[in-house]
Amino acid sequence: MEALKAAWEVRAGVIPGQAMPEYTKRFIYTSKDVETDGEHSKDVAYQTLFNARQFEAMSYHLQMSNPNLNNWAELTFIWY
Repeated sequence: MEALKAAWEVRAGVIPGQAMPEYTKRFIYTSKDVETDGEHSKDVAYQTLFNARQFEAMSYHLQMSNPNLNNWAELTFIWY
């Protein structure tokens, strides 16, 4: 059974504090991802899934930070 280990959530909107559902996106890191990262821990060329999810979330946050699209954007990291 996969368990949730971490999540990055990006929320954005026009009115401060009121997230628009179509811009809300969650990036998930599970226990299966932890196992995969552990199997490749000695491979220096391997980009961990943790880092990949984090990069995806940060890239999306930058896209949502466009003032022509939204007035606010936030990125929240949660470790379970």
